[in-house]
Amino acid sequence: MRRRISAFLGPEALDQYAVEGVLRARHRYVHQGDPEPARAVVPQAIGLGLAALLRYAAAAPAFPDKSTLLDYLDWTASGARLTRTWTAAERRALGRLQKHTPAPLAFPFLAALAAATEEPAT
Repeated sequence: MRRRISAFLGPEALDQYAVEGVLRARHRYVHQGDPEPARAVVPQAIGLGLAALLRYAAAAPAFPDKSTLLDYLDWTASGARLTRTWTAAERRALGRLQKHTPAPLAFPFLAALAAATEEPAT
């Protein structure tokens, strides 16, 4: 899931949306029945969800079905790992084949939400 998020939203999204913490909270909720996600990840989870939904809405018309989109994201992630040894021209050629913009989106209102949901100091 991390590789696909990085491929879809860009590697900087992993930090911007605190993906590790969001995925841990999701895991605890889905697999362990923890009804209370860590309050600190709520704004990042909302940002991640919104960014993924908006990027998906833009990219979906280029793919006939979900399976093809997931194959494309896996291909994109593999290509990103391979480009470390490529020339700039080769990296640009791969970029021209991409059917989406792998970049996170900024949601300034989430900063206010993050401040409002911070755990009180004990």
